[in-house]
Amino acid sequence: MLEIEHLARFSLVIVFVFYSLLSAQVYPDKNIDTYLRSGIKFILDENYSAAEKKFNYLKTEYPELPFGNIYLAATKIAKSLDFYKPFNEDLIFSYLDSASEQADKLFEANDTLIWNVYFKALSAGYYAYFQAMRGNYFSAISKGINSIKDYNQCLKLNPKFYEAFIAIGTFNYWSSSKTLGLKWLPFVKDNSSGSISMLEKAISKPAYNKYLAAYSLCWIYLDNNEPNKSIKLAKNILNEHPKSRLFKWVLANGLKRTNKAKAVEVYNNILNSFNALPDSLPVVKIILKHKIAMLLYDLKKYKSAQELCSEIILKKKSLNENELDIVEERLDRVIELNDKIIDILSK
Repeated sequence: MLEIEHLARFSLVIVFVFYSLLSAQVYPDKNIDTYLRSGIKFILDENYSAAEKKFNYLKTEYPELPFGNIYLAATKIAKSLDFYKPFNEDLIFSYLDSASEQADKLFEANDTLIWNVYFKALSAGYYAYFQAMRGNYFSAISKGINSIKDYNQCLKLNPKFYEAFIAIGTFNYWSSSKTLGLKWLPFVKDNSSGSISMLEKAISKPAYNKYLAAYSLCWIYLDNNEPNKSIKLAKNILNEHPKSRLFKWVLANGLKRTNKAKAVEVYNNILNSFNALPDSLPVVKIILKHKIAMLLYDLKKYKSAQELCSEIILKKKSLNENELDIVEERLDRVIELNDKIIDILSK
């Protein structure tokens, strides 16, 4: 997997994690609803082991429903992307395939029950997003189209199933963004403008979708070169969830376009959160240190930038093959930056 696309893929799965819960609005079984909400909150807080416990409970206690399998897959994907580690593809696909089978059985039993249509949309949507994580965009779009078709069916059954607009808006925007060179295909259209409007309307709703809409829009604003809008949204969410690493990532990405010194502070905060974990996580730390070094270079803090580059270069020897594959291109850029700084400092 190319590291340059890694964070964008992480953003996609987190967006989907949130909208899949929020699209459900309030599931009729309060116990299921409680476990879903607490499990997804654990994902937001990057407490993956606690999230897995919640979703394993759903898988065991409600074997006819796809919730458990879907969110176990979501947790595995999110953790791998957060920590910059390879996917356990066999396990994730086993969860997704089981979820799809469960959803199909429910749909075949009653295709007019909104929750059965929702499960079908949800399972297809997760499969689509995992294919996007893997860079298989044609498969992602194909599955995604089926998912959106079912979400539209949810709206026909209940026009007040508002959170479906989040799923539709998110998919339409990113499918347009990722396929700009494929507009000649009959099923690929540029829906980006309408998607943004749809998401902006959704964020004003006093519903559960606030975090999803905010996070999705943060990345979309950055994609559209509107960093100030992204920064404002990210800060609003961090006021409520100050430890959320995923919103710190998007905040830092906005700040590096408007206030490099503040971006350094946020990236250092994220780095410190990883330093506090028992896992060494060398890849994500290399990426963060390089991002900080580049910003320090732009701020003409050459000595500090060079120290970080040296730390990264020394760390290269201890990386395994998978880790090297992820950061190989970045390491080349670190060496290039280091040489440039040494040349400046020697004058």
